[in-house]
Amino acid sequence: MKNVVNRCLVALVTVGMVSMSGGIANASTEKAAQPSHKTQKRVESKSPNVEKLAATFLKDLQPKSDSHNKVLHYTTKRAVVHHMNRVATKSVASRYVNALFTEKHGKLYVVPQDLPPWFQKGHHYSVEKASKQRYKVIQHNKNELYGKYSITLSFAKVNSHWVITSVHVS
Repeated sequence: MKNVVNRCLVALVTVGMVSMSGGIANASTEKAAQPSHKTQKRVESKSPNVEKLAATFLKDLQPKSDSHNKVLHYTTKRAVVHHMNRVATKSVASRYVNALFTEKHGKLYVVPQDLPPWFQKGHHYSVEKASKQRYKVIQHNKNELYGKYSITLSFAKVNSHWVITSVHVS
């Protein structure tokens, strides 16, 4: 278990999603000037909070597990996918959950492996507005594990909140 956690943390540090202190990075921890709460709420409803959604998605793919990689708070992949519906569509969440977890004897386990390439918080990215309720984010990255790669995240407003609708890595 310790090796799995360490590998996951190394991967997260590599992609800029975890600070060296081990905390998941998010936009609320940044020291940059923030607009008033009222203004922030209005802005978030018009466009997706890309960094927060990407960080939450990745965090949701790393639930607590025991020393045998048994997930503590979920017993099925379906339950994890259902939990992730606040940040991603069922098809996007299922693709990642199916790759990172396995079910055995009515229990859910983490498959020990490196996390896939992902959005790097704090790195440059471009945003393309497809419509009032659809955006595409493109980021070009490089790290030791995956080398150079590009990630495209598509977002849509579903039931009045933003979710990741597709992920493409090349």
